Amino acid sequence: MSYDLQVWTAKEPSLSEVLDRSIGWETSNHSWLYQRGSWAVIINQSVRALAEDLPSEVARALPGIGYLTELNLSPISASDTARKFLLRAATLIAKRTHGVILDPQSGTVTLPSGVQRFMKGDSGENASLICLSWWFTKGPLVEGNRYDLFLDILEAELLEALPRRYGTFEPPQHVFAEAGRSHFLTFLAEHTRGLGIVWYPTAPVADVFLRIPDPVGASKKGFRSARLEITIDADTLRQTGWQTALQRFWRRISLFVQPFYGDVRTLHGYRRSRGRYWITRETETHPVKVWWWAGLPPGPAQAIVLGEPYLALWNSFAASASTDSGYAFVDTEDWKAAGDVFDRIGPVPADLSQLPRRMIELQGAGSMSTPAPIEYPARWPFGPPRL
Repeated sequence: MSYDLQVWTAKEPSLSEVLDRSIGWETSNHSWLYQRGSWAVIINQSVRALAEDLPSEVARALPGIGYLTELNLSPISASDTARKFLLRAATLIAKRTHGVILDPQSGTVTLPSGVQRFMKGDSGENASLICLSWWFTKGPLVEGNRYDLFLDILEAELLEALPRRYGTFEPPQHVFAEAGRSHFLTFLAEHTRGLGIVWYPTAPVADVFLRIPDPVGASKKGFRSARLEITIDADTLRQTGWQTALQRFWRRISLFVQPFYGDVRTLHGYRRSRGRYWITRETETHPVKVWWWAGLPPGPAQAIVLGEPYLALWNSFAASASTDSGYAFVDTEDWKAAGDVFDRIGPVPADLSQLPRRMIELQGAGSMSTPAPIEYPARWPFGPPRL
């Protein structure tokens, strides 16, 4: 038997660059071997790790894990000196490739010094946000109030999106660490429909916006869709593992909320101040306003997910997309760059497209302080938009 360590890393390790042959490391059948007296350490070739392979404690420790390297010390009864050597080798690999060390024997997870999940930089006032948005009329949040499943995904994939504070007004009156998960779930069930809630996440997540109209669909003022939007400081994409983590998160939430449409956009023109992101005169906005859905919006976008009924209506989209569980995805792959998926799939069909904005200003409670659309496209798959 052997004593084993696992190193889960965001970058693919190059063991020939990490291990020092001069102290006795040798290669053997794609593995590395170090022998000393009665004990030996073997480091197996790194393998690609899929999202479903990740232990939950590893996924929570670092974003964007993509590789697994296993180290074995034989025999399991080897001396403390041997175990310290094993740990030093694992730590060296983890530091070089932005990784976390898992000890399967004890179940403990260790981040080497200098390796952090998120590193706050000396960012200036000007900021851009990567905006992940979904619009939906069905699914577990609309039909089943399954906020527990939603929080499960946040805990597993994007811890920073969980609320530090939440409430019905600014500044929010509840502290998540004090009130607890059960209170927050009850709060979501009671307050998400209608006007919604105030939700303060943790950096680098800038905001979480969840609104479910009551009722979903046609209203006196126009068609209202449930909307989920999570915005993250775009500078985060430059930190190791974060782009991969957000792309995984994007797809998992998409399959969970069951949207008819969702997209990822970079919005510029925000201002950072005191841990918050503030709108300025230069701030770009999403072409869809709050929950007022009035047709497919134009680009640019880094990613789009399409579900029914639009998937059956936009044939060229499906031809360019990858599909998963009845949903179609297109992606520029590199969200750091100013790419646009519409360059690949072409523009939205004119008869499905959001029309040039003609809106009617709403007043009073429940208006969400935004105007409602007057006109809808020729092909409108949801029935009459107004009651």
